[in-house]
Amino acid sequence: MGISDADILFGAGDSFVVECDVRWPTDISLLRDAVRALILWSNTWAAKRRVPGTREWANNEEKLQKAFKKVRKEKCAIHVNVKSYLAFCAKRLKELGKVVRTLESAGAPRSRIEKLEHFMKCARILMDQVDRRVLKREKIPRAEKIFSVFDPTARWISKDKAGHIAEFGVTIHVLAEQNGFILVAMFGWEGVDKDFAVPLVEKAQENFPRLRYASFDRDCRSPDSQEALDRKLDRDPTPKKGKLNEAERERQSDPEFAMMTRWHSRIESHINNLEQRGMDRVLSYGPDGFERMVNLSVLALNVHLLGLKVRERIQEERKQEAKRKRRAKKAV
Repeated sequence: MGISDADILFGAGDSFVVECDVRWPTDISLLRDAVRALILWSNTWAAKRRVPGTREWANNEEKLQKAFKKVRKEKCAIHVNVKSYLAFCAKRLKELGKVVRTLESAGAPRSRIEKLEHFMKCARILMDQVDRRVLKREKIPRAEKIFSVFDPTARWISKDKAGHIAEFGVTIHVLAEQNGFILVAMFGWEGVDKDFAVPLVEKAQENFPRLRYASFDRDCRSPDSQEALDRKLDRDPTPKKGKLNEAERERQSDPEFAMMTRWHSRIESHINNLEQRGMDRVLSYGPDGFERMVNLSVLALNVHLLGLKVRERIQEERKQEAKRKRRAKKAV
């Protein structure tokens, strides 16, 4: 059974980053975002429930912006301005904490209280990090950092791309077949690329048992995943990383292996098609909204490709019909 058989599906898998709608995060700017959201949201909900404590919300927002700009405009933050900025934020948090407790006792919806508590929690963490980083000259571990107070989906992802220090979003792992249809898309909330090769093939074969060939990048290859893929596929044309032994050299010099490796490059155009249909930057907030938009983008691409295939079929049928009519005229 060769790779040219029409009943066989050839898959190509790869990963890419779908960005969230966040700007480049710094602890000082994120602290401003958290405190500002507390001021605005608590005032809106307190006004509806006639809860006192937010009468000077507009003045407090203006003071917050001024304190933030003093710190932001300096190339090297002056300790006096940073201390003043932190002191102002701490005072607002103390006042707004009382407002939140009053709102809760006044019967405000629990979802709104949880939103305010989330902003308060983020503000406290960021105040501590600003104090440690700027005033105490500590280095904050990346695992402790917050990248967005509004969208917990955002993650720091560095793929060593030219011009990109890091991207803020979620890694998406996709497996496409030779015609460009996306068979599977998986979310990389946790783990690295090499953890997804086998799950992608397994999930794809549940719905598409004709998938017998699948290729991945070198970063997706590990001894364990290679052994598992060898059992599930007729051939896995994934190049080995590092120095090749005699068996690997013979395997990768096979003409069929070379042909499938060239086919693998098509996955880049499929990923570009996905990015053109909403997966370049997702504007929805939260994991649920993020997953919904990614799945809709995959659906949009598959429907678009299906429409192209139907159009090609119709055009071919029209050409054949035109040929038959011309032959009939000549016969007459």
